[in-house]
Amino acid sequence: MTIHDEYYTNLKRVHDWFRSGLDKLIKDTKVTSEADVKKLMEEGLRFLRPSTSSMRPHPHYPFPHPLSEQIVFPFFSKHFDIQHWSDAHEELMSTLTSVQEQAQAAFIDVAAYDAANFKCTLQELRRIVVPHFRDEEELSRPEITREKWSGKQIERLMK
Repeated sequence: MTIHDEYYTNLKRVHDWFRSGLDKLIKDTKVTSEADVKKLMEEGLRFLRPSTSSMRPHPHYPFPHPLSEQIVFPFFSKHFDIQHWSDAHEELMSTLTSVQEQAQAAFIDVAAYDAANFKCTLQELRRIVVPHFRDEEELSRPEITREKWSGKQIERLMK
């Protein structure tokens, strides 16, 4: 496996993890018991906390840097028009913050849980991230990255 393959495999794994976790949260919004609401809010906070603290989607992500505009955007913008990634970043952060605020409020007081609103906000988050993930995965396919970057450049991206 080349470094280009490794980069793509890791990226896809993280994106798949995030998509499946988000889909599970959306599915689980129908909970009604106080214990289940608290559990869902705790899961939601734990799931999203790494995303908003550093834009590193998950502790299993092997790269130690934030995935925000500091590294990935400049790296890809040298070869592709990815302005739409930056444009969506503010909307993404706002939606992540809203999910976290709703989850925190409902974790503290279950009466604050509004299943329909929480589900809608999670679906909005999905609407934002899924197209971005698809686009980033497409641009990160090994046959594309091999044309644009050397193995050493991809290694630097992963450090």
